[in-house]
Amino acid sequence: MKPRRRNQRGLSPIRPPWKCTRSKLIAALVLLFVISPVSPYSDGKEPPSLLNGGFESATAAELWQVDVPAGQRVSITLDRSGAIDGRQSLLITSDQPASITLRQQVFLPVGTLWRLTGWARITGASNPSPQIGIESPVGEQGFGEPPEAKDEWKQQDVVFRVPSPGRITAALKTLQTQSGAAGFDDIRSEPVEESIGKQSVTVTATHLSKHPIDLKQGGQFIEPLCNLLPSMIAQQVVSPNFEEETPWTREYKREIDQSHRPWNPDGSVQVAIFSYDSDRPFNGKRSLKIDLPIARTRAGVSQGGFYLEAGNTYRLRFHAFLETEGAIC
Repeated sequence: MKPRRRNQRGLSPIRPPWKCTRSKLIAALVLLFVISPVSPYSDGKEPPSLLNGGFESATAAELWQVDVPAGQRVSITLDRSGAIDGRQSLLITSDQPASITLRQQVFLPVGTLWRLTGWARITGASNPSPQIGIESPVGEQGFGEPPEAKDEWKQQDVVFRVPSPGRITAALKTLQTQSGAAGFDDIRSEPVEESIGKQSVTVTATHLSKHPIDLKQGGQFIEPLCNLLPSMIAQQVVSPNFEEETPWTREYKREIDQSHRPWNPDGSVQVAIFSYDSDRPFNGKRSLKIDLPIARTRAGVSQGGFYLEAGNTYRLRFHAFLETEGAIC
């Protein structure tokens, strides 16, 4: 099938280059897929695993990164009483309210499904909330339910899909501004086989609309993450109405999620007075106002960062009025 070519009016409709009847075309494009259970390590390779997940090393929490705020005192030891697996488990205690999390990073294939399992328990008179979960560069992927009964092990598990770039962090939240004692043991990660089964896909030559896709069509409900909006919409002017930017709640890297493209004063900026006019805006709540107290001078605003395609025709449109000596033009 030939690719759609972009022209000034939009994307042209798809026309099959071959000649056949409609029934034959539809029949030819009905595809059946039978997919067996998928495992990223079906070839016999050992999947990446957490190191010292059973805490059998002689050094407590070896190979785990211990994150605790400065000035808070916690005790990290090995407990040889009632371990779930092996000879010992990890025990973390604090007499004063503290916050401590143990972390270990591992790289996994992007898009694969995994399960993190482990055991946690609480001891002593206080009631901390130890949790086992997964963190990633894009945020938390989930945490298990903390145990409720004291001195009893509870297994926690979290199923997650590995996001890009494949770096995930197993996190053991021990104390969260709490005091007391909590234990962990047998922390494991394992791939999960996905049985997709039988699916059918039907591709027809029926057009979804009578008109081609218009270049002016823009996206809706899109968070401005990673500065992707300029590649998704036709409007390239930032802040066309000179209004405050609508805040968004999600962020990836806020400092680079959206490029900084302000309106820059231009011309005789040393004498021009730039302000906002909320009395007579053409669109929205306000418009830009420029006062020039000196004759035979000019001033305005400019904005850079535009990308244009050779061979296309573009139209610049704006609304303005001129007020001079009491007259409005």
